[in-house]
Amino acid sequence: LYMSHLSAADDLDFDRCEFQRGAFLSAVSGLPIAKMSLANSAGTYLGADYAFDMVRPGKATFGINPLTGRPNPMLQPARVVAPIIQVKTMKRGAPVGYSSTYRLTEQAKIATVAIGYANGYSRAGSSRAAVSVAGFAAQVVGRVSMDLLTVDVSGVPDWALVPGSPAEILGPHVRDH
Repeated sequence: LYMSHLSAADDLDFDRCEFQRGAFLSAVSGLPIAKMSLANSAGTYLGADYAFDMVRPGKATFGINPLTGRPNPMLQPARVVAPIIQVKTMKRGAPVGYSSTYRLTEQAKIATVAIGYANGYSRAGSSRAAVSVAGFAAQVVGRVSMDLLTVDVSGVPDWALVPGSPAEILGPHVRDH
């Protein structure tokens, strides 16, 4: 198997991609015949000339947009929801999460959601990722814990914040992050 990787396919930089395709073909010419792979997720949108024998769809497999600055052509292949188990209004300056890693800059409604790193939710999402509650974005605040995460639901209507209501963790309403 001969493989390479397109360095600029996500930007659809055709000149750079065509240069790499030519260099790849030059590199394998004269070698024993074998299967070839060049296209990554974004490279699959460049056409059949880049597909060779197989493609490596990587992040596109998970519905993540492979094209920089363009609408996502991918459909979300899965949906993960977890229940909201508590909603609490907290004062400005209140710490949220382990080690008080996040402090509220203003009063906020904070929901506790029953999912954490023990369920596969990455701790890298601490104070960075977002979920969707009834179609409204809710920022993860504080550190993701073993079985729980906390989200700022200040912009979510109260009717959507009943204990047991679903928070969409992965799905069509959650923005790329």
